[in-house]
Amino acid sequence: MQLVSVATIVAVSLPLVLFGDDLITLWTGQSLDISTTLMAGLACWWVVMAALSPVFVVQNAAGLVRPQLLGWAIYALVSIPTKAYAASTFGVELVPWVGVALLLFTVGPAALHGYRLVLRGLVVGGPQRLLTGQERPRDA
Repeated sequence: MQLVSVATIVAVSLPLVLFGDDLITLWTGQSLDISTTLMAGLACWWVVMAALSPVFVVQNAAGLVRPQLLGWAIYALVSIPTKAYAASTFGVELVPWVGVALLLFTVGPAALHGYRLVLRGLVVGGPQRLLTGQERPRDA
């Protein structure tokens, strides 16, 4: 599922990065001169999101939400001031790239940690709990 998500986003975003100016001009009738760096950063951000989302789906199915909540909370706390600084210092073109880096260093490890817990069988949740009548164990 992860490969399908990433491939779909790449297939959609690559033409937008390469021909985005022309498509926007065709759509709006005005040439907006959007930076390729900005478009590529936004596309890369969506690719990373597409790679992480199926990992979180597995965790949600198992009833494990603590790692992703922790990762997203850290991302929110760190990314807002960091993106503001990047925008004021380097310009808006680099803001998506900062977001990508922060996603990889905050949400990414949380996603992998939770995914490993589910794969190791350390979390029993979702349908298994309903079938066996077990209490849901605490998140690790």
